[in-house]
Amino acid sequence: MKIDLCLYENENAGMLEPLALTRPVFSLLCGTKNLIDKISATVGIAPGACFVRKYLQETVRSSHFDLAVNSSDWLEGRENILFIDGSWIPPLDFRFASDVSHAGICSGKPVYYYCKRNKLTSITEVQDNFDLVESLRSLDLPEKTVEGVVLEYLWDLVGNNGAQIIADMKGFSEFPCPMEFPAGLFGPLDQLFIHPEAEVEPLVAFDTTKGPVVIESGAKIQAFTRLEGPCFIGKDTQIFGAKIRACTSIGTNCRVGGEIENSIILGYTNKYHDGFLGHSYLGEWVNWGAATNASDLRNDYGLVRVQVDGQLINTGLNKVGVFFGDHSRTSIGVLLNTGSNIGAFANLLPGGLLPRNVPAFASSKNGKLIQGNSWEILMQIASVVMQRRQRELSPDLERLYQSVFQLTAAQRKKIPFDSEIPFNRKSA
Repeated sequence: MKIDLCLYENENAGMLEPLALTRPVFSLLCGTKNLIDKISATVGIAPGACFVRKYLQETVRSSHFDLAVNSSDWLEGRENILFIDGSWIPPLDFRFASDVSHAGICSGKPVYYYCKRNKLTSITEVQDNFDLVESLRSLDLPEKTVEGVVLEYLWDLVGNNGAQIIADMKGFSEFPCPMEFPAGLFGPLDQLFIHPEAEVEPLVAFDTTKGPVVIESGAKIQAFTRLEGPCFIGKDTQIFGAKIRACTSIGTNCRVGGEIENSIILGYTNKYHDGFLGHSYLGEWVNWGAATNASDLRNDYGLVRVQVDGQLINTGLNKVGVFFGDHSRTSIGVLLNTGSNIGAFANLLPGGLLPRNVPAFASSKNGKLIQGNSWEILMQIASVVMQRRQRELSPDLERLYQSVFQLTAAQRKKIPFDSEIPFNRKSA
């Protein structure tokens, strides 16, 4: 029996901002894989379609050429479709009853809908994720309780990252463990995975006592680095004498130094210099200036609250760091408060502890919010940054950033900005 897989975003995608502001939720990294790859590998079906927020559809089409995006036409003629919420991580032993239409419920929330042909006929005129979710819920399907992880906030991805690295490596055979016991290894050899095309200098320490250390192709690990499992170093990433603590994932083509603990860096990000990052999530094309440090624990050990999508959320956790949207930047010596939410294209200048919530495309200096650079300058900077990694600021991507700029305009209007402009056109 042929079963097609379709991923969708639920109506709470905004709770995963600022990272989900510029990408669908299933493109977020957790463990060693993006959620789309994790779901596909667990279910054993390659996705054929997805339904996302409408402003994201063009960039999703250009980055996922094999997916039909927000397409009602794709739904027509299908016999059986498994619709999975892109913010749900299925358990490794996930199985579903394919003989009857039903909904899967995890932690009290619908996380997938399995629809046979007789149910699909009522799903018509679906233009985005909101239409699809409404249509699926209106089917009133019988429910089945399932296991897995429901990701509501970014700190959920961070908190589950270590367990997901371990889960991703169960039965892993894409590249072998080293044949010889490295001089710097403390722990089981069968938990050390180094791609043959990775480069590891002498005097690197590996601690695999609590989980696997995974190093992908093209990665370069400099001497005097300590890698503590479970941790994941992505393709073409360079680690410069850093302390990488447990439960950390660093994505593709990053430059990383200093100390990182239980954090995720999505990709193409610079954190080259010393400075602490803990219990945090950084997006793509982020640049951390030298001696930028992020607090992940209040000095009274209280529970951390984070402002997300206009709401102040009590995380229920006493260790929460910072969340950085794409193309955000810090200058030398910036100090970041516990539970900071920094929007895309934000620019943070030093001066005491910064505001804990900086809207997208805004700036901060001397602890106060100020107007950011002009749109033209921001795009010039983004283009230069991406060219340094042999990537292009494509028209689709620039249109996406324009949409995000417009979507977040209301947030900036609510802030009593100082009038100072941090840079002029010549300095850019």
